[in-house]
Amino acid sequence: AMAVADDLSRAFAARCTASVEPLFAHSSDSDVGDALWSDSESDWSDAQDRESDGAHDASKAPSAAQGGGRPWAHASRAKRRARHAVRVAKRDACGGDDPKMTQEEGGGGTFLSELSEDATLEILKWLTPKDIARVACTRKSEMTMLTDGDSEVAAAVWGRVTLRRGDDAAKALATVRSLAKTTLKELDVSGSGVKNLKRADLIETLGVCARVTHVRACDLGDVGKLTTKDVAACLDAAPSVRRMTCDLGHKIVYDPIRRDPTAKYIDVYDENVKNLVHTLENEKLRVRRLKLHSADPSSVRAAAIASAANGPNKVESFDASWSLRIANEGANAVAECLAQGWDVKRLAIRKAAVSDEGAANIAEAIKRAGADGKSQLRWLDLGSNDIRGPGACAIGDTIGSSGVNLTRVTLRGNGIQFDSLSTLGRGIAMSTTLRRIDLAHNGFGNSGVLALAEGLSKARAPNLRVILLGFNSIGAEGVKGLMAALADTDVEHLDLACNVVGSDGAVEIAKVLNATKLKSLNLAVNNIGVRGERAGVQALSRALEGNQTLEILNLRGNAISKMCAGDLADLLLEDSALIQLNVGYNELFDHGAWEIAEALEDNTTILGVDMQRNEITDEGASCLLKTLELNTVLQEIDLRSNMISPECLTKFEVFGDKANC
Repeated sequence: AMAVADDLSRAFAARCTASVEPLFAHSSDSDVGDALWSDSESDWSDAQDRESDGAHDASKAPSAAQGGGRPWAHASRAKRRARHAVRVAKRDACGGDDPKMTQEEGGGGTFLSELSEDATLEILKWLTPKDIARVACTRKSEMTMLTDGDSEVAAAVWGRVTLRRGDDAAKALATVRSLAKTTLKELDVSGSGVKNLKRADLIETLGVCARVTHVRACDLGDVGKLTTKDVAACLDAAPSVRRMTCDLGHKIVYDPIRRDPTAKYIDVYDENVKNLVHTLENEKLRVRRLKLHSADPSSVRAAAIASAANGPNKVESFDASWSLRIANEGANAVAECLAQGWDVKRLAIRKAAVSDEGAANIAEAIKRAGADGKSQLRWLDLGSNDIRGPGACAIGDTIGSSGVNLTRVTLRGNGIQFDSLSTLGRGIAMSTTLRRIDLAHNGFGNSGVLALAEGLSKARAPNLRVILLGFNSIGAEGVKGLMAALADTDVEHLDLACNVVGSDGAVEIAKVLNATKLKSLNLAVNNIGVRGERAGVQALSRALEGNQTLEILNLRGNAISKMCAGDLADLLLEDSALIQLNVGYNELFDHGAWEIAEALEDNTTILGVDMQRNEITDEGASCLLKTLELNTVLQEIDLRSNMISPECLTKFEVFGDKANC
């Protein structure tokens, strides 16, 4: 640690520039960063244990924490005693003063605590928390500097701790409890990439760190959302906390004796709902996402009122999905809160038996709040309900209304009728904020998509970027009208998967493709190449020759035969904007693999090709092996579920992740 400090102090003197990077930033491109990165598999708290053998008092008997029982610890203690003896001798020779030891005298250079504060902070910026823990264990001065509650260095190092992807939460929090108990003010354990996070460790850490004021625990992955009991335990353990932000999950409990979900056991049910309301009333709590499980109209009403009535930004996202008991009564309760200016940002009531009545009331409430300048809703998800006619019309009117700032609307799986799609399309076109509309799984066919296209043509929809129309039985006629409506718009992603576009529909898409700004086009499972049809693939290939926007093309599962392989090769021979091509689950066989391999040898733009399940054998695979050797731009080719022998598959291993076999 002393040598590292000395090297970095010289680097700092040469640099001497201010930095705004996080204190724990690590640059893999830096030689200094490489020098500091430890090869040890241990994490934060393990660092302190490994360094604890260098205790200052040589007279104390070794304890378990000092390495007792570990064979290498004895040699470490012997070296420490020898170094201590040298320091005592030099101190005595200098009349009791601790001399400055230079490298020429056999010392370890300059310690961090002996540098200026700016130099120390610059050095610590390049160290991982694990390395900082090791530095703290070198000397008492370093320990004081890095743990004292009044130290500005300690405040900079441990004042705000954020766990990152890959961090071991158990060890990280143990180190925080040991070194940052008087300096920690903000703790963020959010992120599904954090490993080994346990609620008990979080609560214990909050109880030990007396000065913590802000806690964030969102998106916890396998740990899931915190419960009302977890929130109460965290806030009780840390009275100093002024703001706690988390994801909160709450299951509505019914009769635990008869296990009848339709009959409420009054005492248990009421207590359960009151517990949720009481938690939301805590002024210290902010909920990023509130998820109600097994909710009914009464519990939805209570949760919505508590979320709306306890200050601004109490609940950012309200999710009461997957409970068929909610129905229109629960939707109406939510609508009442929205009409009064509830500031929720995301609302999801998916698969909750909501019909036109409930949807219309929610839409009217949003519209009314928008007219009053109070609507803050951005995402609305009413998917997998029973919204067919009037409800869809009401939502369309609301989307295009003044003061409504919806950016994402999901109405998939509702069976929306074609006669309401014109109103819906007009609202989408008039909205100045909507970016994504999901109308998949409605089955409205050509008549429905033509009505939608008619509505879309009424205005330009300046911010609309994503349209999802999969599983709607859309054919060539519907695609023709839709593409005409999308010409000269800013839509970037169009999903038409699992329709009946066919070869004729692909031709219609190709005619207008270059008049759009599409970046991705999903035409999976649309029978484009069925019965040997080539016209659709040929038209798309010719259109892409001069296209400068389309980056992703999905032709998966279209029965494209080997006769179309030459057309695909023509597409790949041109250096267009295309970077990903999916032709998996087709009928290309070895001939198609050879055609595509030949074209890819000279292609300088394609990054990924999916050729799964095309009945490619060793013959076709050998052509692709040659392509991987010659093409240095291609990042991945997917050949899973083909007919390649194990012996041939081993030849792809030299390409690592570049070949997915």
